[in-house]
Amino acid sequence: MSAKIIRFPKKIAQQSQIQQVQRTEEKLIAHMLQSPEQAYKVMESMNGKQFRYEEHQAICTYLMGFYEEFKEANSSKFLCYLPEELRKTVANILVIPIDDF
Repeated sequence: MSAKIIRFPKKIAQQSQIQQVQRTEEKLIAHMLQSPEQAYKVMESMNGKQFRYEEHQAICTYLMGFYEEFKEANSSKFLCYLPEELRKTVANILVIPIDDF
């Protein structure tokens, strides 16, 4: 008896890939939120590349500006520093466990 190959519809595979990219970017931001040093390490490892999602890139830009100004990680202060439309995304990222990445 031969094994059947199960093929996922292309749209489902693409959605899964998009979700993986989104989760990866969120985990990178979660690491960046830990400290300015972590943020600079992540930025260095990206070799000048930007995040795929504009919202994530905006968060990163604000975070780097925040670290330049305040020189420390402070999630409450950072949430207040952000424009309101980015706060919910960052609040969700802040609860992502970073030890599994």
